[in-house]
Amino acid sequence: MNGKRIAYGIFFMMIASAGSLLFGAPKKNAALEIPTVEKVDFARFEGKWFEISRIPIPVAKDWVNTCDIYIPNKDGTWSVRYEGNKGSDTGPRKVLKQKLRIPDPEKPGQMEVSFIPFVWLKYRLIYVSDDYRFMLVGSSSMDFLWVMSKEANPSTDDYAKLLEKAVGFGYDINRLERVSQSGR
Repeated sequence: MNGKRIAYGIFFMMIASAGSLLFGAPKKNAALEIPTVEKVDFARFEGKWFEISRIPIPVAKDWVNTCDIYIPNKDGTWSVRYEGNKGSDTGPRKVLKQKLRIPDPEKPGQMEVSFIPFVWLKYRLIYVSDDYRFMLVGSSSMDFLWVMSKEANPSTDDYAKLLEKAVGFGYDINRLERVSQSGR
């Protein structure tokens, strides 16, 4: 019996540490009240969003031509495919499959994502443009930020406006890494 408890304990510690391996360990600048959007038109939200820039996550630090594809499920959750070419435009296409849920329908911008069963990480939809062309997505801390667009290569002006919004939310945009979308 003790052997099983030890095995289960090790198993759950491995699952818990998997989030750190993919996203890195949270830093001390965790924000308790990162704002989120209050309303989401999910019919306009679904589909492909190109990753324009990001505060890199370890699992995809050298991926290019990246995008998230949001697909609604009948149970109210979402399937999310994070795709990109490893290393270069001609590198192998990699896919990270995730599940997304909204724990409280009254707070649709406060989402959770899972790439490993039973492990849910907080995901914060902090901005969506009125025309649903652009969004800013963060984690439960200020450690990660994704600048997303329905267009692979938005204008310089549109990108600058998104960076201004990110600064307004308290993000250090100097940590952002521009993602090449040249393979599009």
